[in-house]
Amino acid sequence: FVDSHSNRPVVLEQFHFSVFDLDGSASDGWRPSFEKLYVSEFDEYSVAEHSEVEVEQLTDGRTVFVATQVGFGCDNPIDPMSLGRVTCPWPPGHIVDQTKRAVTFLFSKTSSFNATFVAETGG
Repeated sequence: FVDSHSNRPVVLEQFHFSVFDLDGSASDGWRPSFEKLYVSEFDEYSVAEHSEVEVEQLTDGRTVFVATQVGFGCDNPIDPMSLGRVTCPWPPGHIVDQTKRAVTFLFSKTSSFNATFVAETGG
């Protein structure tokens, strides 16, 4: 974060950062591929109970958040303040709880943070 006038870093006392719709994709003839988010230097994170995101602490200090379920487009959130259960037309009757595919981070006393988002193709 930078000051818009001086272009100097601005240290925020505390802030939250959320990522939604961590999921995967599958195509005919390919194995599913799942999105991954690598983040470090956060104070804490939160995921929903029975989350569809696996969390692993890496030896380099980063934490990786890995989607475990395939998404279908129809389950993409429209409003971050209104996450909920969505019934998709395809596959018929498929229900997705958008809160289970989200992660929220708490950061303190920083002007920046590092995150890497990976979306690989299956194969």
